[in-house]
Amino acid sequence: MQRPDSTWYALGTRRLYQHVVAAGTLYTLTMTTEVCQELGLATVPREVTPGLRPAMEIAGVGSG
Repeated sequence: MQRPDSTWYALGTRRLYQHVVAAGTLYTLTMTTEVCQELGLATVPREVTPGLRPAMEIAGVGSG
């Protein structure tokens, strides 16, 4: 990227990479919440791996 003084620099991506999972989770949660509110739907937890955090899915829509 170019700075206002015309010098060039690169973005430091290390911190971004460290938080990529959290950012992806937040994005998915936000999108799911907005879509469900708009369409009058709800989400329910679905256990994928015993003992780990469940995945959220739209109620009434099967996973396969």
